[in-house]
Amino acid sequence: MRRSRLAVLFALAIAPAAAGAAQEPPCDAHFLVQGERLLGAAPEVVDVDEDGVSIRGFCDKKRARVRAVPEGARLRVRFTSVCPAGRLCPSSSFVGAVRLFYGPRQISRCAGMKGVRLEAVVDPGCQVLSGRLRARRPQIDREFVAAVSPLAPPECVPNSQGDHCVCGSLVGMECAEGAFCEVSPDLCSEEGRIGNCIPVAGDCPDVSQPVCGCDGVSYENDCARRAAAASKAHEGACEDPAE
Repeated sequence: MRRSRLAVLFALAIAPAAAGAAQEPPCDAHFLVQGERLLGAAPEVVDVDEDGVSIRGFCDKKRARVRAVPEGARLRVRFTSVCPAGRLCPSSSFVGAVRLFYGPRQISRCAGMKGVRLEAVVDPGCQVLSGRLRARRPQIDREFVAAVSPLAPPECVPNSQGDHCVCGSLVGMECAEGAFCEVSPDLCSEEGRIGNCIPVAGDCPDVSQPVCGCDGVSYENDCARRAAAASKAHEGACEDPAE
């Protein structure tokens, strides 16, 4: 009788995960949380790919339940795993130590946290992830917006807060003196753009290799563009240069 009851409980526990097992997120992307921090770290990155969703540095990857909605794709993730009856399961709740528990029980996939749930929508262009993060311990219930950020270039320098090179109005971070916020070409026309702090160029060679800046100005070469603290729109002169 006891075994049959445990089997029923186990089946009920894994039913939601099994129902969404065949579904995958609509794209692979790394989303940087904007504005107020969710978990107290900077930067906070939500990784989404075909294998699931993770919160970098906090919660290991977990399969998401995916459903199409008018705004894009809705993701629901409970960062727990079920340890079946009769098996030993490692817990990921403690970093640097292995703790074995005898099932059945819910095993947290988040370091030092319990009952973590994420529900968010990925927009059709896979550029913005917005939703809510909840946790039972510590108690968290916060809405958030996260956006795709360009990869940091090798010459990236700390921002004005001194802890990371990411910059832009959405993250509320400016660059330190002697650097400017460079964004990727596909973000030229976006408001609240996210970029990376890179140094303003100094002396530039007298070489003619025109590039077009996000400000609509054609520059003699890429060094001249960086000396003007302008992001690059594309190689070659602008089609309609600013006066």
